[in-house]
Amino acid sequence: MTGRLVKLSVFAVAFLVTTSSVFASYNCCWKCYLEGVDKYGCCTSTGGCRAISYTCINTTSGYFTSKCNGYCVKNCTGCYQTYCNKNLYCEPAWWICVTSSIYCVGKQGGCTYTCCGYCY
Repeated sequence: MTGRLVKLSVFAVAFLVTTSSVFASYNCCWKCYLEGVDKYGCCTSTGGCRAISYTCINTTSGYFTSKCNGYCVKNCTGCYQTYCNKNLYCEPAWWICVTSSIYCVGKQGGCTYTCCGYCY
């Protein structure tokens, strides 16, 4: 009987912790501009495209994670390119600070932008 009561108590505490407001989140979509790549391998505003980033924000701390995909970016190098710690957002309604990100551009122009940081 004591074992069952302990298991039930642990389950109740775990349920309360995971459903409390500390773990509350907010999902939204932000606008970003996925930059193109010039013949030297540098990011450039020409050849890029606008895209929507799907974001999950922790409402208590303001930290977020986000991912965005695009298929229309111009890559003049013809090689895979990877860029770290870039902020590609153009969302005027939020103050967005990207603390870590990776932007990958494929040979044919397909790209993925994944990042985390905090916002207000």
